[in-house]
Amino acid sequence: MDKQKFSLRVFTDLEQSSQVQEWFDRHCVVCLAKTDRIKCKLALIEAFTNVVRHAHQGLPRDTPIDLEATLSPHQLELRIWDFAPPFDFDARLQKALEANDSLSGGGRGLIIIYQGMDFVTSTRTDDGRNCLLMVKHYSQAEDEGERG
Repeated sequence: MDKQKFSLRVFTDLEQSSQVQEWFDRHCVVCLAKTDRIKCKLALIEAFTNVVRHAHQGLPRDTPIDLEATLSPHQLELRIWDFAPPFDFDARLQKALEANDSLSGGGRGLIIIYQGMDFVTSTRTDDGRNCLLMVKHYSQAEDEGERG
């Protein structure tokens, strides 16, 4: 498989979650085993929800959220760009992991993202946005029929 990229722009509205899920299903499921597909989709929806509820809190509904999926021969990369102020992703993730047993509603999404993916990082781009990168290496499914 050659490297393929798929993009989607949605807005700061939780109702756009169904559009994000449909986009994922249309472009990303063919390369993933069933268990990995569930983990990646859940991580993507958690990340999108975090952007809408937290990162873009107080921003206009028409503030864009850009998503990109890159399918390569060995992994799936998912990226989400938001317009939130800069933040220390690693510190927030570490705090959530340390407080995992006592979380009362906050921080669970970061843990779901972290545990479902093989690599997660957030960077600040030159255009003033945050970019969350989530990577999942393809599993060697015992039953290739499990894919797709």
